[in-house]
Amino acid sequence: MKKCRILSVLLCAAMLVTGLAACGKSDGDKAQKDGGGDGKIKLTFMGWQPELQMMNDKMLPVVKEKYPDIEIQVEILEWFDYWDKLTIDSAAGDAADIVAMDVDHIATFEDYYMGLDDLAKDVLGDGWEDQYNDGILDDLRGVSSDGTLKMMPSDVTGLWYIFYNKTICDKLGVEPPNGEYEDLARFAAEIKEKDSSILPVAFAAKEDVNLGYFYLWLATNNQQGIVQDAVEGKASFTDDAFVKAFDQLQRMYDDGILAEENFGLDAYPGCDEALKNGNCAAYLTGEWYLGNYLMGTSLKGTPTEDDEMGVVTMRNVQGGETCMQKYTSFGYAISNECEYKEEAMKILEEWTQGEAANEWMNYMACVPAAKSVSIDVGNMKSEEAKKTYQKALDDLNQNPSVLRSTLNIELDNKIGEAVVSVMRSGLDVDEALKQIQDTADAVR
Repeated sequence: MKKCRILSVLLCAAMLVTGLAACGKSDGDKAQKDGGGDGKIKLTFMGWQPELQMMNDKMLPVVKEKYPDIEIQVEILEWFDYWDKLTIDSAAGDAADIVAMDVDHIATFEDYYMGLDDLAKDVLGDGWEDQYNDGILDDLRGVSSDGTLKMMPSDVTGLWYIFYNKTICDKLGVEPPNGEYEDLARFAAEIKEKDSSILPVAFAAKEDVNLGYFYLWLATNNQQGIVQDAVEGKASFTDDAFVKAFDQLQRMYDDGILAEENFGLDAYPGCDEALKNGNCAAYLTGEWYLGNYLMGTSLKGTPTEDDEMGVVTMRNVQGGETCMQKYTSFGYAISNECEYKEEAMKILEEWTQGEAANEWMNYMACVPAAKSVSIDVGNMKSEEAKKTYQKALDDLNQNPSVLRSTLNIELDNKIGEAVVSVMRSGLDVDEALKQIQDTADAVR
């Protein structure tokens, strides 16, 4: 839905760009680019996350110390305002030098932002790729139409994790889940038995695409590589791995893991508030950072502010090797219009693998994309968080990984729609898979 909104804004931008481009940059803008007479190279950055406001306090001082001749002007907007402005600015050739980028938006904006491979090699040296965890850069290259790296990765998303409230578990006398399917079913049954007012496991099943992503994860763990093969026409969405994934969803429903209440919950504010307010005992999610709850930063001022939170990885339902949906969601891109590209690349290096990256990761407790960046678990709020975080991080870095989706928004939407129709409206599984396959054939 977000990408559809971007595309609609592009139409508006097309109407505005002629007038904007004709105006060009003012003399004042050019003076700022030339340093304004103080000898400094001035770069602009625009991002969307409210948390990026901390850049002024923690990340920019690191940059200033390392590169005293580079000055960065920061602008942070809300999510939709950000993409609206980025669309218009990009089309007008007037975008910020460095912008925050989301992997799902690379295809929309790739014509306006640099392929970074050659620039990174020139500025950072021949071994620059070795500084990032295995597979991350190749996955990102696969998103762009020309196979180049369009954003320097900051942190890694992993699906799926189960955050749990150990304080609630202890109060009810229920052992926290360990991530194995049978144990999760045990956990859900015991929570419901001890306190029926508490949702055992929150899951954003109200969001078609989110349920679709989970369905694709189930299929992938039934047969690794099957989703990509089906997308490319080497396999079919009617194959056994996809049929079995529907059986597994039904099993989760029957076992109370995918509860009826989940179909009325979205991720935000639904599941997030349920966990913060102590209305659920656990949350099955694809959070792009692990530390939101483990650090306690998002719990301040809520009823669970002093509760102990832990995390485990959701294991393969069949009991075999777990394949994680791992991808880089967040990173930084350089505009084609940036005048000081080499300096901008130095900033990207610092923000993704330098001391500034450490400041960001320890603030958000993200999973780092770079090998040199680490999380100080001592900053975590509870012993349970400290004890469980490292295992979840290791699972993400060591387990086989695939992207979370088909990388085609129409097909992703169709999968989510079909899965919900099977679960909620009684659509026949064979018919659902046929509809998915028909869509895959149409968009290939």
